[in-house]
Amino acid sequence: MADGLQRLESEYHRVRAIIGDNSAALNAGTDAELCSRTAHLVFALTWADSLPGGGGGARYPEPRLAEGANRRKLFFLHPQRMGPVLDSCTADVRARIVRMVETLRECYEWTAEWLNPLFRTQSGGAWGPRGSDMPAAPHARTRLEPMPSFTSGPPGGASGGASSSTDNGDGTGAGGAESPAGHASSRTRSVRAAHDAAREEAAASATAAAQAAAAREAARATRDARARTDEAAAHREQERRARAEAERLRVESEARHAREAREAEAMQAAADAAAEAARQRAADAQGRQGPATQPQFPEPAVPNLGGRRPESAEEYGYSWAAIDSIAIEECVVNPCSMLEDVPSQYTSAYAKVYVDILATSVVGTPRTTRRVS
Repeated sequence: MADGLQRLESEYHRVRAIIGDNSAALNAGTDAELCSRTAHLVFALTWADSLPGGGGGARYPEPRLAEGANRRKLFFLHPQRMGPVLDSCTADVRARIVRMVETLRECYEWTAEWLNPLFRTQSGGAWGPRGSDMPAAPHARTRLEPMPSFTSGPPGGASGGASSSTDNGDGTGAGGAESPAGHASSRTRSVRAAHDAAREEAAASATAAAQAAAAREAARATRDARARTDEAAAHREQERRARAEAERLRVESEARHAREAREAEAMQAAADAAAEAARQRAADAQGRQGPATQPQFPEPAVPNLGGRRPESAEEYGYSWAAIDSIAIEECVVNPCSMLEDVPSQYTSAYAKVYVDILATSVVGTPRTTRRVS
């Protein structure tokens, strides 16, 4: 609760310092620039960001900015927020808080009117958006009442130094001196000085915000650089593992191929050994059976004819030379099998029989039949 009261008092004294002794001049509305600058300071809006909207040097911010500032200010003074603060205070403090809230609400209403270029007044003293006097309207601007300091007592009972700084609302001070309304130029300068101070404060805040943004950007750049470094290290580690895995697979593949080659060589050697053993066994078996029987052909008996050519088969005798008397056509159409087609155990007998066949073909009479066994 004390925090809420402290914030209220801080806001009240801030607005009171902005308005100061200018309530009469601000209510008159003859100095549009003074009123506009004061309204910007009350809502903490930047004067340079607003656009000129009429004669007299008045400026108007974007409507959404003015409306947002007005809502925030009025929300701070909402009864639901101030109720718990009032319940926890004594009667005199409660009366002072109520007076502060009412005064601030009047200041906020006056400020919202001066920041609205469409606001119309009955007096016609304010400048319109295009530099002409505002036409009459069924309502007038909110008037600013003097803002007590509340430094030496409850509302309505301020004394001492507080009374000397209070405007009576009629243009004169407490001692009957001339009202500050007659010195518009000096008030304008004071408001401009306050605006310049606010602008310097805003520039300082912008500088601090820029420094904070630069620090955040540097931290982000550091994080990004660290992330890129970590990513590069992870990529290198991944490549190293990939190369190690490829090398492992290559070594395993070469070992597998070498093993398969050795197994194939062993299998071929075993097959060659088995074939050699089979061949050796066959040779051994054939050796035990004895040498193969070669065909025996009868030796031809060449007759002694004194160098002349025999003229008949009788002169040839029954020998292999008798084939010379047989025509080639008869040899071609010979129905007998060739000697190499005869089984080896019958070649000798076949040769003898073949001689008899040839002799029969040549002479026409077979030789003495002999039994072939």
